[in-house]
Amino acid sequence: MDIKIPQTPHPPYDNSSAHNQLKILMKQKKIIDVKVDNQSNVWISSYPVTRLRYQITDNGWKWIISYLKSGDYEDFGVNPSEVPVDMDFIKDEIKKMIEDPNINILRVPFLRETQARIKFIIPFHYGKLHFELKMNDDLLIYLKENKRYEGDTD
Repeated sequence: MDIKIPQTPHPPYDNSSAHNQLKILMKQKKIIDVKVDNQSNVWISSYPVTRLRYQITDNGWKWIISYLKSGDYEDFGVNPSEVPVDMDFIKDEIKKMIEDPNINILRVPFLRETQARIKFIIPFHYGKLHFELKMNDDLLIYLKENKRYEGDTD
């Protein structure tokens, strides 16, 4: 017997609604947690909103980081309907932050032998940026060169 489950097409994600909800939080000067995933999304949390998916565009990233730093919620030039950036853009932006000695980056303690990812938090005045990197020796050397890791790299 062959069982067939009908598949219904999913409508495209409504990033404009997510953008409007995020802007409301910003206008209220909420402290927001921004978690980067590996698919050009960030997940926004701030009471009472949890895990609001926002697809990142070039200007959308700059808008969110600007808010985290200064509380400025002006979104002029941000079009949430644009095609989201690729992961290389987000990796480059995170790399710039790692290499900037003026940005305080907190590394969540981990056991190198048992964990495959390293978690980081960048605290800002209006929230925090959370991201994870897949651990390997090259990453640990890179982090050590940028004074973001003090442990062994052997």
